[in-house]
Amino acid sequence: MATLRTRSSKGSALTHAELDANFKRTVTQKTTTYSVIVSDNRSIIEGNHATTAFTITLGDAATMAAAETGDFEVTITNINAAIVTVAPAGANTIDGAATNLTLGKNASVTLQVISAQTGYKSISSLSGDITPTIFTPTVNVDTGSVTLTAGFDSLAHIKTGRIVHIQGKLTFTSVSSPTGRLQITDLPFTVSNLTDGAGEANCPVWGKSWDTALAGQLTARFAEGGTTLQFLDIDTAGTETEIGAKIASGTEIFIAGQYITD
Repeated sequence: MATLRTRSSKGSALTHAELDANFKRTVTQKTTTYSVIVSDNRSIIEGNHATTAFTITLGDAATMAAAETGDFEVTITNINAAIVTVAPAGANTIDGAATNLTLGKNASVTLQVISAQTGYKSISSLSGDITPTIFTPTVNVDTGSVTLTAGFDSLAHIKTGRIVHIQGKLTFTSVSSPTGRLQITDLPFTVSNLTDGAGEANCPVWGKSWDTALAGQLTARFAEGGTTLQFLDIDTAGTETEIGAKIASGTEIFIAGQYITD
């Protein structure tokens, strides 16, 4: 599950416990669960069975740091396993959240104890192979209604850490006197509400076949603290116009953007 620890990697002589741990690592560990221990510092822990899901539980951050003079890190990697789940110990956090980290096939992450010793932070990662999730968004306007075309009513999303990427094409098959805002109201994850509006994000979009021509450029905005993506028409003076009334039967909107989630 982990690499051997050496005097060179540690920088000092090994303890008897570390020598014992090295001996144990020379034997194949047929287990789907593993708890990270102090002697795993600077080690690589692998999940490597194609049909098996692994769970790796991190050691308590304060305990790891105390044993290693505040300097503890471990790399966890998925070598073609079904999935590898990395779980924090107790009330510890991973990248500020008390939630598990999931590694898809060929993904890896190096985690380091944070200075407060209350959890870990990612200091490097490799996304590996990620399968997009397909979802059918709820698209509505303030008044009236719009209906998406079957077969062109879904988007794809991928979540990597706290970054969510969405993309796809939406086509409208019918409308009934739409006005006001056009928006997706159920994004797959909440947009983070960060300091000074840092969670706000613009989403590149393109569209065609409008009921009436746009005054400027089509854009879309991820709103902080919610699950809404609103579409807007922005002219050269920076004036924003809601586009509900511009949707017609046959209007197409292409989306590709990303945001930070909690």
